[in-house]
Amino acid sequence: MNEKSIIKSHLKMQINKNKMHNYIIPLFESLSSEVFHFTYISSLLKMLRSGKMKLTPNIGTHSDDKLNSNKFYSMSFQNSKFGNIGYSMAMSSSEKVCVNFDGDKLNHLFTGKPVNYWGDFGNVERGHRDFMHNFTRYNELEERLLSNKPYIDDVYKYIHEIHILSVKPEERAIKMICEILQLCNDNNIPIYVYNDPKSFNHQIKEKSIEIDCTNQEKENIDYHDSPLTYIAALLIIYDESLKPTICEHVKNSKSIAEKINHSKKAYNLNIDYTYYCDDIDKDISNMEYNYLRYYSQFTDSEFKTLVANAIHNNKTSDNDFNVFIINLLIKQMMKHKIRTLYKFIEFVYKKVGIIK
Repeated sequence: MNEKSIIKSHLKMQINKNKMHNYIIPLFESLSSEVFHFTYISSLLKMLRSGKMKLTPNIGTHSDDKLNSNKFYSMSFQNSKFGNIGYSMAMSSSEKVCVNFDGDKLNHLFTGKPVNYWGDFGNVERGHRDFMHNFTRYNELEERLLSNKPYIDDVYKYIHEIHILSVKPEERAIKMICEILQLCNDNNIPIYVYNDPKSFNHQIKEKSIEIDCTNQEKENIDYHDSPLTYIAALLIIYDESLKPTICEHVKNSKSIAEKINHSKKAYNLNIDYTYYCDDIDKDISNMEYNYLRYYSQFTDSEFKTLVANAIHNNKTSDNDFNVFIINLLIKQMMKHKIRTLYKFIEFVYKKVGIIK
């Protein structure tokens, strides 16, 4: 059976299982027995180094609020291993990763459900060929794990095997793959590397390749995302007792230290961690002076949108300070049983007497 026939057969199974009223609807309330997480090599390395999987915060957009069943964190999986259908289609065709997870084990500790983030993707009445095309292109085949905790701890025990695609690996990719190979070997996780997309897409293990890891050093995979200082400022305005904790995290943040070193090398700026503490203080002053409008050019509504967009854009960030700030924000929301970001901002407005 050729590649096209295999995919067509798989899609027909999905259609027959889920089709009703001319679109796809979820039929299950848990994850499938095996689920597949597609990501990138650097993200996989971070997960294996830490031994835990960082979940995605579900605050920031109305779609997130609607899809995630009042849980504050989630992780996207695919119910198909094929790397050229579903949400994995949106990723690079030359370098990505598929981690095969034990869905049954995950179901013991977490809830899950099928979702289609982009909604309806085609009308069946337009014809079978058009429907098959739209199904392949737009249906993400996504199953979403839901949780109120920010991590899946001891992640190795949920992994069946790992598949890596790197068509023409450069030095940086080889360094990361070699460290991943060692971590998998240490934890008895089968791993396969491919330089051919078709073999990766179908997980044809016989076509996997060997990587020469002689004298390979570890790769620095930290990012230089800008710290979310104004969200830290919002939290301090909400509760001033949080300020020492936040400033201590600024002082010890590896990501902010990397940002400082980058600024010194690239822009010859002589700064230290107090530069970012000062940033937080400036944001507090500006917010208080402008009634929590982030500088005078923003209305209250625009400030809410600014915060929502910042969190949405940093949901998958590995910047340790931003992860800390978003998790601290969610902790305060859970404390007051507030589900949406906009309602929390309004709660802060009322708390400090800006609105009644």
